[in-house]
Amino acid sequence: MKATRSLLVTVIVFCVAAGTGVGQGMDWMRATNAAGWTGRRAFACVSFNDLMWVLGGYAYLYSDQNDVWHSQDGVTWTQATDSAEWSERNGPAAVAFDGKIWVTGGFDFDGVQRDVWWSTDGANWTCATSAADWQNRAGHTMVVMNGKMWILGGANFDPPKNDVWSSTDGVDWTEETDSAGWSGRMWSASVVYNGRMYIMGGGDHNDPLFSDVWSSADGKDWALETDSAGWGVRDGHVAVVHDSMIWLMGGATPSRPENNDVWRSTNGRDWTKVIDSAPWPARSRAAGLSLNGKMWVIAGQGTSAYPRDVWYSTGLGVSEEPGRAGVPRGIRVTPNPFFHSVAVALNSPARADGVARVYAKDGRLVRQAQIPAGSNRWVWDGRDDSGAPLPPGVYIIDTGKGARARVVVTR
Repeated sequence: MKATRSLLVTVIVFCVAAGTGVGQGMDWMRATNAAGWTGRRAFACVSFNDLMWVLGGYAYLYSDQNDVWHSQDGVTWTQATDSAEWSERNGPAAVAFDGKIWVTGGFDFDGVQRDVWWSTDGANWTCATSAADWQNRAGHTMVVMNGKMWILGGANFDPPKNDVWSSTDGVDWTEETDSAGWSGRMWSASVVYNGRMYIMGGGDHNDPLFSDVWSSADGKDWALETDSAGWGVRDGHVAVVHDSMIWLMGGATPSRPENNDVWRSTNGRDWTKVIDSAPWPARSRAAGLSLNGKMWVIAGQGTSAYPRDVWYSTGLGVSEEPGRAGVPRGIRVTPNPFFHSVAVALNSPARADGVARVYAKDGRLVRQAQIPAGSNRWVWDGRDDSGAPLPPGVYIIDTGKGARARVVVTR
């Protein structure tokens, strides 16, 4: 009689108090507290060629910068140039597009700019135009969608703008609208999600801040998703798309000039607070990225200085091997965090009937389920064997072969 091999999936439950870095589904780890570059705020940051890039910004006591740095792991940083061809500035915007890094606008010693620069290596820069069709601005946002670069809002020394511009080459720009539905603003956050661009929050010179979220599929017609998002009025916050969700973090609010809360949404309308106070110190005008299966928060303006730290999140649907965070090892869990149910996907079907077991922190077996032969998917509803919902917390899935993936249940 042939011996059969069974698949064992173990889920260990860690239930922790809300308000910590782990309690609502976000493990944050510090890559470094002292990156090679000077601490700064209002800088540009992009993901390009599987590297994270930091460009320019305002450095505490050292004024505006035009240096360029890159890193693969957030720990070791390489300086591409200490003085790019574009002037020292803060408040520029940047994207990766068409095999290049693009930098636009910003404040410099001479005022507010409307130039456009590009580079394929971060060291050598070419000026696409010194006088773009759009007016001088800083504190604007940029996204890439539908084969174009897009610029949204920003300000000169006049009231903030609510115009939208697009370009395929950085030289010729088309004004998609001179007055979008949302109010003029700067220091907002923008992302592209499910085929639409979103703009969230921001403020203007007279200090009213916004908590609205707008979206558009073409840059011309804008839909109000919510006029009062749960995260409240703020500017200088970070937004990224990661693990099939929009994440919004930190920024300045009327009650606090710097924050370190973390929010998420699957539609831009409904927002869930994931963490009230993340392990990284409160900050505004920082940068955020999704890269290598992790979400990153970089530098910004802290409560007393400009940090040069780099933080990343783990456990958001990416399998991990001890000592090598973010390395896929055979398990994928989606959605994550989850409310109703989570799908545990295996790289290959089970060769024989298997068993999925869920253990509480004290070692009690609270849920057991069969995984039939030929299946590569198990759906767990977050309940124990009696049908009662388990408490919110972090769950670690382990196949027994060194592969782990953290999942989180929220209620």
